[in-house]
Amino acid sequence: MAVSKSTDSGTTWTRDTLATTYSTCNALRVDASNSNFVYAGGYTGFYKSTNAGATWAQSSTGLSGTVNDIAIDPLNNTNLYAGTSSGVFKSTNSGATWSNTGCTGVTSIVIDVTSVTTIYAGTSSGVYFSTDGGSNWTAMNDGLLITNVTSLGLYHDNYLYAGTDGAGMLRWQLIVGVAEDKEESVPKILVCHPKPARGNVTIRYTLSKELVADLSVYDVQGRLVAQLTQEKQTVGDYSVTWHGDDARGNAVPAGIYFCKLVTEDATAIEKIILVK
Repeated sequence: MAVSKSTDSGTTWTRDTLATTYSTCNALRVDASNSNFVYAGGYTGFYKSTNAGATWAQSSTGLSGTVNDIAIDPLNNTNLYAGTSSGVFKSTNSGATWSNTGCTGVTSIVIDVTSVTTIYAGTSSGVYFSTDGGSNWTAMNDGLLITNVTSLGLYHDNYLYAGTDGAGMLRWQLIVGVAEDKEESVPKILVCHPKPARGNVTIRYTLSKELVADLSVYDVQGRLVAQLTQEKQTVGDYSVTWHGDDARGNAVPAGIYFCKLVTEDATAIEKIILVK
């Protein structure tokens, strides 16, 4: 089992052998908050590098089965998930030790960046989800023609996509109580424009009664970028401008961000595409 690294955009590669036993590296993840931390997994277990792949160490205590996928908690990078043939394993200490949280024949793991305790697992017997960080799992297989799921993709708070072995890709609507063919006719309580935005983003939202409105911007890893509003407001329409900066006033890089409005009645999320 080996991992190859390039530092010149793929022109040349350096190969690092993780295990002398022949096997395939099935999963490879780089920590978005610290690129020195790199994780790999396969038939021979879970491996960790803390120096951007210069050296590797096996870190599979408590873990069993072939590692097929790895997920990193975007809000707490010491929390790791490994999807293996034996189940979904969780580590709360950067992979030093692992515990099995359930499921079996796991092929893929996805964490919801807007609610990091919500996790989806693709398995050989369908799709399962947990809303408590893996403590409990529930099947979500209605309409799944073939339950051998090979991969998962998530459009946060909208759709979960499942690639299957023989039935193509299927989509599960995460928005509860909204008919798919009428989705665009449902009034939005949160709107961000322009899309894409170059600089300022205008954020408009509506409150149907007096509520505490919590309006924030997050990056794709689920990390808080800016707190825009957090106060009790009366009924009406509101407009806030985000200048593309973080809490310290520093300009954030171009990319995809999420604007999230939370009240006691509802949560709404809108994607922001920021260009420079």
